[in-house]
Amino acid sequence: MLLNSSEKARAIIFFDEDRLAGELLYSEFESMLDGYVPAKEWAGRRVHAAFVEINHNLAITALVFFLLDFDANGWVAASWNMPLRELARTAAAGPDIGAGPIALASAEQSPNPDFTAMLWNPTTEGRANHFAQLKMAVERNRLGICYLEEPVVAQTDIGLSAEAFEAMERRLSAVLSQQLSEQRTADIRKALHDALEEQARVPVLRDMAADHLERLRLVEEALAERDQKLAFTQQQLDSLREHNLRLQEQLEIQRGKTEGLREYYEHKLQTLRDHARALAEQPLRVAEIEIEARVQETTQEFADLLQRKEVEVLYLNERLQQTAQQLSEAQSQTTGAAGALIDELIAAGVNFVTYQFGAAPLVLAPEELEPFLREPGAFVAHRFGVTENQYGAWLEHYQMPLCVASDAAGEVCSRAIERVCAPLDFVSGVSDCCPIHRDKGHS
Repeated sequence: MLLNSSEKARAIIFFDEDRLAGELLYSEFESMLDGYVPAKEWAGRRVHAAFVEINHNLAITALVFFLLDFDANGWVAASWNMPLRELARTAAAGPDIGAGPIALASAEQSPNPDFTAMLWNPTTEGRANHFAQLKMAVERNRLGICYLEEPVVAQTDIGLSAEAFEAMERRLSAVLSQQLSEQRTADIRKALHDALEEQARVPVLRDMAADHLERLRLVEEALAERDQKLAFTQQQLDSLREHNLRLQEQLEIQRGKTEGLREYYEHKLQTLRDHARALAEQPLRVAEIEIEARVQETTQEFADLLQRKEVEVLYLNERLQQTAQQLSEAQSQTTGAAGALIDELIAAGVNFVTYQFGAAPLVLAPEELEPFLREPGAFVAHRFGVTENQYGAWLEHYQMPLCVASDAAGEVCSRAIERVCAPLDFVSGVSDCCPIHRDKGHS
């Protein structure tokens, strides 16, 4: 962006949770407002932003801290309408951050009550100091703001009158203004051309999106049907498990009763034997007959009862075996249903694809679905040939390639660095540092 030294540059800077998250020239922001370029990263969000005016010394002269709403597709909300330049022009004096007191418009210092609800208050303390972050961002000048130096003409050697000198100065200013105007016009035409090309791709992308949505609907219907089958099978499994527990409880009760009866009749038999010894003084024949009769009676009673209990135990064991077999068959059906559903999706032409930063779409084989869903981070890191921690550090660097080194006071450097596009080429502590802190780290 090329400007005269008497002009001021204007920009929009976005914040995300007290952290600088993006920069735009005001002309680019106007294109966004006109509906040429969406901001997918802010879709469905309310964003904290700042309107900045910058002089030829790359110092801030005015700030308007405002809120910006985006719809679900990343377009600025149609109801949003704020006169940012007018608010900056009528704002009251604020702090001095390099060029004298700035013009400041915020929620606490609003020049127009109608727009107070759409303004916010910056933080002035700690690492989240918004004024300090804005000053550093302007001084880094990632937006490429350039100023032309005014020509200085020595009048002692030219011999021109004041009127001729002023006429020459006006012609030079006109030429410079015309060149700047032509440059701006070319930039605007290029931006419009790029926007029209992007707009021409919208129908194709819309058709592709519709096809993907239809496939997604079919997959969701298949998954819903699968979930219903699994829920029914799970209900059957729970019922069988509950029935099995009841049978086991009944078996334990029967075993306890059988053991108690065994002990009772053994005690009764011992009592009869003792009684037989007591009758030893009676006539031998009478005693033997009485003892034999009572022993046979008791033994037969015990044998009958013991036989009935053994039959009951055998029946309970058979029912336990049948329940265990039903449980095994139900579990086999559950596993087979999930595998059959995946086979049906593959046969219908559905491919399982995951999109990751810094790589082409990864196509997942059917046997890779379970490990990917269980631990997606570890799975993708393994695909890239790195550890999960190394992949996480690279992903943070890829999304925001800034120097993460900090000085003794704890201030983060945040200089822009070259992005490492492959996880295998990323070295934590080296690839995410600027050359200055990289050299310090190795010294």
